[in-house]
Amino acid sequence: MQTISDYTQARGKANAVELSGIPEVRPFARRHVENLQANGGSSLVLRQLCREAESSRRVSSEEALAQYADSLNVGMLQAGLDAFREALATGKKTKAKVSKLAHYGGSSNPINALSVDDQAGATWDAVVSMLGRMADSDRPLSVQTLAGALGGRLRNLTGGAKEYGELGYERGALVLLDHFIASTGWLEERTGENRMMSRVQKPNTYVLTDKFSDEVLGGGLAVDFSERRPMLVPPVPWTPTGAHGGYLHAAIQAIRGTPRPIESQPVVDALNALQVTAFRVNRRVLDIAETFKTNAEDLKGGMVLGRYVEARHDATETKQRAKTIRSALTISAMRELQGAEEFYFPWNLDWRGRMYPATTIISPQGADLCKGCLEFADGTPLGPEGSKWLAIHLCNLAGADKEVIAGAYRTKTPDERVAWTMRHSEEILAIAADPMNNRAWHLVGGLGLEKLKGGRCVPVAVDKPWQFLAACFEWAAFTEQGSGFKSRLAGALDGSCSGVQMLAGMTRDESAGRMVNLVPAPRGDDYYARMAEALSKRLYNLVDSADPQQLEHLRFWSEQTIDRDLLKAPSMTKVYSAGTYTFGEQVRDKTGAPEAESLWLAAQINACFEDVAPAMLRAMAYLQDVADVMTGAGLPLYWKTPAGLGVEQVRMSSRSVSIETQIAGPESRKQRRFSVAGNTLSKKDQRAGVAPNFVHGVDAAHMVRTVNDLYSRGVRNFWMIHDSFGAPFARCQEVFDSTRQQFIKLMFPDLLRKWTEDVTEMLPEDSRRNLPDLPEYGGLDLDTVRASAYAWF
Repeated sequence: MQTISDYTQARGKANAVELSGIPEVRPFARRHVENLQANGGSSLVLRQLCREAESSRRVSSEEALAQYADSLNVGMLQAGLDAFREALATGKKTKAKVSKLAHYGGSSNPINALSVDDQAGATWDAVVSMLGRMADSDRPLSVQTLAGALGGRLRNLTGGAKEYGELGYERGALVLLDHFIASTGWLEERTGENRMMSRVQKPNTYVLTDKFSDEVLGGGLAVDFSERRPMLVPPVPWTPTGAHGGYLHAAIQAIRGTPRPIESQPVVDALNALQVTAFRVNRRVLDIAETFKTNAEDLKGGMVLGRYVEARHDATETKQRAKTIRSALTISAMRELQGAEEFYFPWNLDWRGRMYPATTIISPQGADLCKGCLEFADGTPLGPEGSKWLAIHLCNLAGADKEVIAGAYRTKTPDERVAWTMRHSEEILAIAADPMNNRAWHLVGGLGLEKLKGGRCVPVAVDKPWQFLAACFEWAAFTEQGSGFKSRLAGALDGSCSGVQMLAGMTRDESAGRMVNLVPAPRGDDYYARMAEALSKRLYNLVDSADPQQLEHLRFWSEQTIDRDLLKAPSMTKVYSAGTYTFGEQVRDKTGAPEAESLWLAAQINACFEDVAPAMLRAMAYLQDVADVMTGAGLPLYWKTPAGLGVEQVRMSSRSVSIETQIAGPESRKQRRFSVAGNTLSKKDQRAGVAPNFVHGVDAAHMVRTVNDLYSRGVRNFWMIHDSFGAPFARCQEVFDSTRQQFIKLMFPDLLRKWTEDVTEMLPEDSRRNLPDLPEYGGLDLDTVRASAYAWF
């Protein structure tokens, strides 16, 4: 298998773009560029435009790829494409004898009028445009997605001629892709698994084969040349009416997936505050990351004869290669920026209002390795309070925020977290002084960390090793320099299952609110542990009334561990409309239990929510019932989030269409099912989507309000991830106060009533009688949230 170094060298061989002068930028960015130039930033503007040109270059033919001959085996590339063309040419010649060798329809099918070169070129163009997706095992590319992309190219080549039969262009694309796979061996089609207890299959997917990586890429990287990189200058500011911004030339959409503008000043203010935060590479962490050969993400090596060995014997070669590539991409992207004094991330929104960096490989919302290699460009003195928050941060990153007492977890208080760091200060300083030899920052059992697994207390590694290493360096500098040390990291205050927090707050549900720490408690509460307790109690109570079949299920689960780790995923996803089948897959993935057992326990888990958080379920049911009335009237759902962003949910019905292809004998026959949108609203999908989309819009509004409030207080460095609020340690107390104050202000109006008024504005009078009554609210006193230490911590 290739090393990180091999991959980074291959990625670095892409030709750079050079510009002699600043070209004309898009109109909306002109004033921003002029301001940058007036402030002496002309050279950075030029470098930024070069980076955008490099990043937006799409490589879509073997001729264009030939310029990367240093990192490609052009001979193998040409041989494979020649074999593909020959297969298509043969199919055309034998069309009269075996019609399925070419495309159906003969002269009536416009695809058959295209030359072999046009068909081959369109196929290669579509494949190359998605190389990055097919190389990423975490984001599988569906057959329908690639066939749709190729089908669009075929339609364009034919001048938009009407296809022969339904999905004719997509079927033509599948024939070409079948030929491509058979003649090159560069792609593999993987059959989707059956969904739990169902004949319905997950979509088939395409993945790149090792043959392509080894033969064509020479073991190198399948890079998507539409990569979006961080900016060397501040991004173009957003405005309420601007639909495209961020980059100087290669603009991004304000709201992902739609050309419309934001039309909300508070949202625009928050986005602009986030994207003017200046970052730089944490070179000390990057230097250590570059010493790893094949995997700098999943650090589960071991000590052999006193030496650290980087090895994973439980991972397949394919998974090891994927992790090596991801590590290499992150490290390469950081290396490209390590000489920059500062750089910026352009931000935009999803359609519910959640804010994201618009870059691809690296971002402040990335994985642990990525976050560990980033730091603020501007340091902030720790001051009298910052060192306390740094100590808490170290404890949290280690995963030591909970301790095992008498076989159960107990949450540590803020003072106990500070004390944990102080007890381990010498070890932390030793790590900072020599992390290559003092590896407690990522080895199992380092720093004496333990967790409950399978009912036993077992040693574990630091939870977030790269961020922990970065914090170790900060702790060493603070120890040396005192409270005047200028820290470049952020303390993060995380919500306690934010979806439940939002629903509990708007319905004043004291029971659910207590579990997610909206109610003060000496050590807080643990929603996931409460769900585990509720499930254990439910199973215990079933014993006396169980029939023989239920007893068999109970016997099976009596030998398994029912704990917070098992209940974490179902507890988090319930508020997003997950149900028994989703829970069943989560249980099976966590425990390895048989499908029938997993599904039975999932049904018990689903029933527990009525015991634990009935008001939350009533609120979700209300949202779903209103969606049903609107769908019955043929109307989509439209509302404004509390931050003023317009949201429209339109989920159309769909039907499944079978497409059959055959490129040779009967053994080559394949049948796939594509989902085709209909022309009516889907009651099921509108109902399923309304609760998660509404809740996401509310928690996004909480982020917007908190960012804007902190900015008004003078905070200028932000590190935000949906329900995780990051700012310099010296400002963490202000983050603590603001998250609670803004939550109370957000929840003070009747959000469910306001949402209903928005959604039903166009509903005819004769349909209004079908609307449900608002759910009964509970007695949660929102003012008590101010005193809750663990609501966001």
